[in-house]
Amino acid sequence: MAYMANAEDKAAVRLYQDGVLLLEKARFSQSTKIPVSPNPATFKITMDTAYPAWFPLATTTNTAWTFKSQRPANGKENLALLWPKYNFDLDAENKAHGGNTDHFDLSFVTQSNTTPNLRGVEVEVSTDDGKTWSKTKAESREDGHYKVWVKNPNSGFVSLRIKARDDKGSQIEQTLIKAYSVR
Repeated sequence: MAYMANAEDKAAVRLYQDGVLLLEKARFSQSTKIPVSPNPATFKITMDTAYPAWFPLATTTNTAWTFKSQRPANGKENLALLWPKYNFDLDAENKAHGGNTDHFDLSFVTQSNTTPNLRGVEVEVSTDDGKTWSKTKAESREDGHYKVWVKNPNSGFVSLRIKARDDKGSQIEQTLIKAYSVR
């Protein structure tokens, strides 16, 4: 789920079942075995990362997936995780123009690469590295995408916090500190 290449990088991934911590590691890989009850349960996976001060973007990320699951008869299941897809209109240096109101495309897919039937999307923006947050407009479009409006500062960074839920009870909450920079 996360790639850590520097000794200063910090990561923690936790798995909860019905509120009880089952597993905690620095990172999960494809070979990580996740214990899933044969009975229906609510699971939560949290992933927190932090990079050193010299790292330019996404210096801190926090993601929490909540979903319902039950071990199927064949023992394998695609977890009902919602994955956000951000499509920023940035230049080659991952920068946006400062001082104007801009928008970006936000969509979601499931682990099986299908478009979920979303029941709600909320987006908040911070221009002071997450000290304060303000809600912003997220317009739903027919194709499952959302047009998110952001008032960029004159310079600095834009941080984002998103929340989404689908009709099957899956949820995601994600915070990206310094999602992109502004010039």
